[in-house]
Amino acid sequence: MAKHATSFPIDDNQHVPPDRKTVYKRIDKLMMTKWQHKYDNTTIKTWYKQLEPIVSNKIKFTAKTRHEENEITRIRFECYRSRDTLYKMKQSNDDKCANCPTEVETLTHLLTCHHNNIIDTSGITDPHRQRDNIITILADSKKCHQLYLSL
Repeated sequence: MAKHATSFPIDDNQHVPPDRKTVYKRIDKLMMTKWQHKYDNTTIKTWYKQLEPIVSNKIKFTAKTRHEENEITRIRFECYRSRDTLYKMKQSNDDKCANCPTEVETLTHLLTCHHNNIIDTSGITDPHRQRDNIITILADSKKCHQLYLSL
């Protein structure tokens, strides 16, 4: 019977299904492509998009303590609990900086306010350059640790 089976012609057009590993790789690639496309087209969290322009499954930031990871990650995601954010959540009576009563305490102001001495931006008047300076600090884990210690 086996001898009889070998006499059949071989059809090169037969489809052999891919193995499981290949299928999972294709699914991962498709999901990453869709995720990247959605990430590229969003207009929120612009700091983070400059820090991490490519989506991936890798861990982005680690620190020695969980509290430090949370604080720095909140800053990187622009979700830090500044007075402006707390005011919008109705957790604060006002959104003004404690040291600069005329300024709204946004995350950028909190980090660059000369009263706080967190990030020195003296001499940088352009807000885009100030933002670039903050992003440079947030991209470096050692500088992030120093930032955490000064909060």
